[in-house]
Amino acid sequence: MPDLVALAIKDGWTSARRDDYPVTLEYFQALRSEHPEDPRTQYALACALDYSGLEAGAAEEYERCDWSALPDDDRRGGRVQYASTLRNLGRYNEALAVLRAVRQEHRLDGAAVVFTALTLVDLGNAAAGVAELANHLLDVSDDQRLLRYEWALRRYIGAIGTSPS
Repeated sequence: MPDLVALAIKDGWTSARRDDYPVTLEYFQALRSEHPEDPRTQYALACALDYSGLEAGAAEEYERCDWSALPDDDRRGGRVQYASTLRNLGRYNEALAVLRAVRQEHRLDGAAVVFTALTLVDLGNAAAGVAELANHLLDVSDDQRLLRYEWALRRYIGAIGTSPS
C-alpha cells in the first residue's frame, strides 16, 4: 500500500514555486491539519514556512518536531535547516549547538560543516570557521596534490588564531 503522506509531501515540493510561495505554504498547512499525528507533516510545515521566508514561524515549527520519529535523512537535513533558520534569526549559539549535535552523528556532513563555519563567523570567530572548512576539505578530499601537504596544513590549521595578527 502506498504511503499517502509521503506522496503528498513529495507532490507538494514538486509543485512548489518560489514566486508563489503562499500556495505552497497553504498546501502544507492543510496537509498538517489532515494528518496532525504524522511527524513528517510537522517537519514539512516547518520547511514550508522556511521556504516562504517566515523564519520565526519556521523556528517554532522546527522546535515542535519529533526528530526521533523522522527518517534519518529528514532528521539530519531538517536539523541543519533548523540551525540555518536559527542563524538567520540571530540565535547563533543555539544554531551552533544544533549543528554540533548533527556533526556528532554525521561528522562529514558537508552542509553542517559549512553552516558551522558561517555560524562561527557570525559569532566573531572567523578563524575557527576557516579551520572547520579546511579540516573538512582535508577529511573528504581525494586530491593527492592537496593531501601531499596534509601534515603541514593540519598544523597550520591548528595554529589559526593563536598567532598575533
